[in-house]
Amino acid sequence: MSLGRLSLEAASSSGRTLFFNASVVHTVSPTAPSAAAWCVIDGAFSGVGSLAVATAACGASAARVNLHGAVVVPGLIDSHLHLLYGGLKLARPQLDNASSAAEVVSILLAHVAKRPVPPGGWLQGFGWDQERFPGKVYPTREDLDGAFPHTPLPKSDPQGGRIVRDPETGEPTGVFTDTAMRLVAARVPRPSRNESLSALRLALARLSRHGLTAIHDPGEEVPLLKELIDEGAFPLRSYAMVLANGNELGERLATPSTPKIRDYKGRLSVQAVKFFVDGALGSRGAAMLQNYSDAPLERGQLRVREEDFKKAAKEWAGAGWQLAAHAIGDRANRLVLDAYEAACESGGSGSGAPDLRLRIEHFQVVNASDLPRIADGFLADFVAFDRDILDEQSVPDRDIWQSAVLATSPPLESTLERLQRLSAAHGDGCPF
Repeated sequence: MSLGRLSLEAASSSGRTLFFNASVVHTVSPTAPSAAAWCVIDGAFSGVGSLAVATAACGASAARVNLHGAVVVPGLIDSHLHLLYGGLKLARPQLDNASSAAEVVSILLAHVAKRPVPPGGWLQGFGWDQERFPGKVYPTREDLDGAFPHTPLPKSDPQGGRIVRDPETGEPTGVFTDTAMRLVAARVPRPSRNESLSALRLALARLSRHGLTAIHDPGEEVPLLKELIDEGAFPLRSYAMVLANGNELGERLATPSTPKIRDYKGRLSVQAVKFFVDGALGSRGAAMLQNYSDAPLERGQLRVREEDFKKAAKEWAGAGWQLAAHAIGDRANRLVLDAYEAACESGGSGSGAPDLRLRIEHFQVVNASDLPRIADGFLADFVAFDRDILDEQSVPDRDIWQSAVLATSPPLESTLERLQRLSAAHGDGCPF
């Protein structure tokens, strides 16, 4: 179990709680790396060490929590987690484990049987992965039309996105990638305030149960987070990011003049901005310097024009924002590095820009010549869950990431799955 989870779950009228009888408490302190007990006084740790030390710190009136020999670790921090997206996913049909388009339909039908969709409503599922399907091919609208008839939206491909079409007929298959998803998202009603709050509560409860106590959240509805904090219903600390060029969930966009938030009630800071520079590997949307080996006419696409991004990077850094750019392909990563270097060197960004610790989110495919540039004061927040796709697609420089020791930050559902596996492996002595 985690210290954060225990501290949130236990409280006393005196504001003091004694935790004891742990087999070991990993304190991550170089002077006292382990302990057996500790006291929490008004939300702060005190008397970490032996039972005698912790008891003396807490006093006789403290609440007592027997840990029954559990192994305890500090609360976990996820450096890249979409809280609202994760909550919405938990509330909707989850398609992660579907092994075929037919299974996707089966899961959707089962969901509708329990929660009928009102007339004119939208049925939205999350997580299907064509890499699990026979032949690893995208599903098509024909797979869904029999159970869920709908009207296709044939349009030309937008900047930074693609409408997948049948190679023989040229008709849309029903799959939209990257910015093309906005053609559909624009017609889907945004989640209501109550739906969003419910999704956030669902995600927060799940994360707290598994010991996460702090997150970095790239793109979030800040007013909703503040509302939950004001209610005392936000058990995490969030380093949230505003969005500069948007995504498919419809969060509001910000500008460099948007007010920053510094440690709102000890729970929320908003001092970073998120850019989407390219797409994903699975959709062939990651912007590459060379063609995909299994799709020789495709190199992916940028979701923002190069000059626009470079200009925006200077403006945001000049306003004192930490930049966080989603970049997966080697072309996108090179563009981000170019823009960051220019932002740090320009007079407009001032001497503070290098201290902003500009971030690259994902940093999955990187040209060998660009790898040393990440050491120049930038942060690479690495996400490694596309390894199988890299092997299949044989994209250039796919093994470069193995030489980079970077922070791994899987998405919400992946984090929870890994924690659950660890919990099962450790039994009653698990660290969660």
